[in-house]
Amino acid sequence: MKSITIANQKYRQIIRICGTFLESYKDGKGEYHHLEACVVTCYFRHLKEIFKKAGINVTSENRKEIDKIIHSIVHVDYKDCPAAWREVKRQLVKNEEDFVSKLREAWNKRA
Repeated sequence: MKSITIANQKYRQIIRICGTFLESYKDGKGEYHHLEACVVTCYFRHLKEIFKKAGINVTSENRKEIDKIIHSIVHVDYKDCPAAWREVKRQLVKNEEDFVSKLREAWNKRA
């Protein structure tokens, strides 16, 4: 991914993604668990009003679930955030209320 810059500092790394800094520590397997949440915020910051209209309070706990819902609404494979964001923008221009309605309905139907 082009937007990721990693700088080593002993046993930790500072990860810069889309202008957001996140300090993350390796677990026993050398994995970084907070990376995904940071990537999601890339386009989420542009949707604050949309989430408000849909009645969704975005938290670190539900970001991934919301992201999966959005990918589903725009018919883009999960984790392809650039393609999802392009399609979200297209749908918002075409019919914002319809997108908000789909988002609200999908959020309320989740198990």
